[in-house]
Amino acid sequence: MSAQKEYPIIFSTPMIQAILSGRKSQTRRIIKPQPKGATYWTYHQSTPLKGAFYPNTHDAEPKLLKCPYGQVGDRLWVRETWTTRQGLDKTKPSDIDSRQSIAYIADNEAPYLGKIRPSIHMPRWASRINLEITDIRVERVQEMPAEDILKEGVELPDSGINCDISSPPDAYENWSKGKREEWIKGQARATYFARCADVQICFEAFEKLWDSINAKWKRVWNKELKIYEFWQFPWSKETAKPVPKTTKHPERYHGCPNPWHWGISFRMTE
Repeated sequence: MSAQKEYPIIFSTPMIQAILSGRKSQTRRIIKPQPKGATYWTYHQSTPLKGAFYPNTHDAEPKLLKCPYGQVGDRLWVRETWTTRQGLDKTKPSDIDSRQSIAYIADNEAPYLGKIRPSIHMPRWASRINLEITDIRVERVQEMPAEDILKEGVELPDSGINCDISSPPDAYENWSKGKREEWIKGQARATYFARCADVQICFEAFEKLWDSINAKWKRVWNKELKIYEFWQFPWSKETAKPVPKTTKHPERYHGCPNPWHWGISFRMTE
């Protein structure tokens, strides 16, 4: 049995709060560069390729995918936005002693002692959240199951739709069998359509969250061409940001709607 490994992972403040409250047990991270040619990827169960994914066609690129966040059973230590006492504002995170007090921005009641420090600069000793990977998948964002959205920690708006089945009216006992069955079918139809509306609200909420993070042009250095390119990974073509009209190099802008991503399930651990 291979030894458990640890990998750092960054979460935003709202997602930290969702993890701590028990609402979030999954995360999705874009695969870079995006694989091509395959319609699905299968997990290797045996060594020496255990933990890798292989495509359903020989024409796919790459030939194997391996998650940079580890394998099932590995641990993720979470980086989040944080702060220390004001006297350490000019001290590098790597030079801060582990005996110093830490405050986490996700804790609304926590005092903001000094300057707010980005999550990327959080050292291992300051991390308070450890997650054990329970499952990893390669999938497109639009193919995720509806129930996974609820595991993403998305706070859903109130649909205003009543999904409760009404109590039978007082005259129900005096109705004919046919009328009773028709009333029951009507209740079932109303509940079904209400649930469908709830599912749609779930997808719309997650789509909005996804695009708030990924449907933005982000500058990426191309080592081979030695130029900056701009990438975005929107939910769909319809939600993609257009190429800026002022750019002189539209060929450097690349959009990947409905991108492939790592679907990672986890549980909190000590």
